[in-house]
Amino acid sequence: MKSKFMMTASMLMAALCVGIHATEAKAPKAAAEGKKILMGYYPNWSHYNGFTADKIPFEYLTHLLYAFYVPDNAGNLVNSDLPDAENFKEVIRIGHEKGVKILVSIGGASQSATFPVIAASASARANFVKNCVKLADDFKLDGIDIDWEYPLENDGENQLKLHREMRAALDKLPRKVLFTAAVPPTDYWAHWSQDESFRLLDYVNIMTYDFMGTWEKNVIPNCSMDQTKGALEYFEKKRGVPRAKLVAGSAFYGKAFDAATGMGSAHEGKGSGNDGIWQWKDLLVQLKSSPYQVHWDEKTQSEYAVGNEETIVFNGIPSQRVLGDFVRTSDYPGVMLWDLNGDVPDTKQSLLVALYRGLRGTNHGALTVPPAAP
Repeated sequence: MKSKFMMTASMLMAALCVGIHATEAKAPKAAAEGKKILMGYYPNWSHYNGFTADKIPFEYLTHLLYAFYVPDNAGNLVNSDLPDAENFKEVIRIGHEKGVKILVSIGGASQSATFPVIAASASARANFVKNCVKLADDFKLDGIDIDWEYPLENDGENQLKLHREMRAALDKLPRKVLFTAAVPPTDYWAHWSQDESFRLLDYVNIMTYDFMGTWEKNVIPNCSMDQTKGALEYFEKKRGVPRAKLVAGSAFYGKAFDAATGMGSAHEGKGSGNDGIWQWKDLLVQLKSSPYQVHWDEKTQSEYAVGNEETIVFNGIPSQRVLGDFVRTSDYPGVMLWDLNGDVPDTKQSLLVALYRGLRGTNHGALTVPPAAP
């Protein structure tokens, strides 16, 4: 698969800052009024590198999901990073001052082992739900997000019980408390869950990324627009979830694959980075400091970088703006991202700002990719 555009590392920053040409279609009324949502996950370990509550760009967000609280087998909850307790309070205070809804996300990719145990026990479910309600009440939270990765065979019925009980408890509260969940983007993982489990949620946060991994023989995008659209259609048409609940995901990181020579090429496993992962802020440094050619792939509407020994697939400024534009001109409610800690404060290089501008229709000027490198 050949890319239409190619550039050297020296041309990288200009390309990432201006994006690609995108036609500005007329937005639905809600989008024109700026009502598309932009949810950002904020990991509680962010404070270790100085990204504390006062540094969060709340002005670009409608919702912030604080990650993570974790449950034990009995359904008790605790902040997975206790030293962040005071920063958590500041996240809520500042976020609310700026009009942003704050949710707590419970679980996480490496912290989901207790969910099957909780969901299978009536007493543990009741305790879990009670503690979620108490957490929302104690901190005046705007919602509870479940990040169970992932329900497997025999978990579906129990997950549905958990969701029913959570929905019922939240609906009894005197104020609106959202119930959301991060869910896998494909039937391979999602089919163990029952349709009603998804429909009981206020928002279904679809993790429309991580399509590329070592399980693939050849390099594909970490996320393409076709993959995103396919995931959204899956939940709407096959699982019966209304469009108004389906939130598309965005990854603020790329993945490196050793010995790959471009999109569609074979690889020999994970490449450079943290276990093959490059956060956006670190990827920018890597692409500037090493000899890579950065490509925009028109077919998949995603970026990739080819180095001497590897290929990195990622979603930069161009593809984030494409995603924002797509959601803005659709009936889908918005976008969620993982994670805010991976972004940069410079608005010209910020993925969050790119998404925001796409969702609001406030991209400025003609957007073009620089000509191919000689």
